[in-house]
Amino acid sequence: MKNRLLFFLIGVLFLGLNPTLNARTLEVEQFPPGGVHVRGDIYPTIQAAIDDASDGDTINIHTGTYDEALNIEDFNGLTLNGVEDRTTIIIQPSTTLPWNVGGYGTSRQAAIRVVNATGVVLQGMTFDYDLIKGNNIFGVFGWNSGVTIDDCILENMSVDDLSGGYYELTSYFRAPDFSPSARAQVNVTNCEFFNSGRVGVVTHDYIETSISGNTFYKTIDDFGYGVEVGSQSTGTVTNNVFYGYDIPAASDGSESAGIYIENAFTGSSPSLTKNVTVSNNEVYDCQYAMWIGNGYNGFAGDVDIIVNVSGNNFHNNVDGCSFSFKVAKI
Repeated sequence: MKNRLLFFLIGVLFLGLNPTLNARTLEVEQFPPGGVHVRGDIYPTIQAAIDDASDGDTINIHTGTYDEALNIEDFNGLTLNGVEDRTTIIIQPSTTLPWNVGGYGTSRQAAIRVVNATGVVLQGMTFDYDLIKGNNIFGVFGWNSGVTIDDCILENMSVDDLSGGYYELTSYFRAPDFSPSARAQVNVTNCEFFNSGRVGVVTHDYIETSISGNTFYKTIDDFGYGVEVGSQSTGTVTNNVFYGYDIPAASDGSESAGIYIENAFTGSSPSLTKNVTVSNNEVYDCQYAMWIGNGYNGFAGDVDIIVNVSGNNFHNNVDGCSFSFKVAKI
């Protein structure tokens, strides 16, 4: 009898500590014009579902165009899942949210804000930033968070250089409160980045990233990079396609590239080795295929870059098919 009671108490404790065992599935569907849903468990907006969600929940988002800036904060597991074809589920915000972290306040804005969260998954949707694109505007912004973006389209962040575009980023991830031995995990897989602003994916601070199976391309004259693995962040860039990053910055002449690996802004960093694997990518019609390094005095600390490069197809790039060892200002 005592053993049965002990097992019962352990089971209750386990259920209370494991959020996935109590997880719910919430449904988001746009209300018909002038009407309401008969079912009361369908949410009219994604943010309403997020506000009602708990750790481990899944939010199913149905076909429609959603004018929302989304705030995801303090979750331990949350999935935003596009139910139908990713081209029919469109997040197209006309407003943004302030970072309000790291002392930035309102000076930097984001469309999708993920802060102090783990296990956040965004999958099967289109993120269209055409209505909010501009300098110091960020599409998906992650701060001290573990995030996965899978099977999504992220588009229309670019403001061409002649119109003053320079600091527009489709996704940006930072983890300053983590450490070299305990990094935030960021995964970007099977996505399409179209006219992605200055950079499609940027990682800084103590992040381990896996960027795989994506396509990054531009069709307008806009300086930048497909992927930037920056400062102390580490990871893998594999099986991606990059093209169209072919224009130097109009303002200062900084060159563009498909892949950019740097150790800038690490002056106060502890001594560490920054390991990055770049394999089986195709990079073409870019100004440079890849840049590695930091070419400005005072930007880098004691952070050694080690890049394992194998199996890539770098071809038909404007100024270089191999590597350039420079860093662009940011």
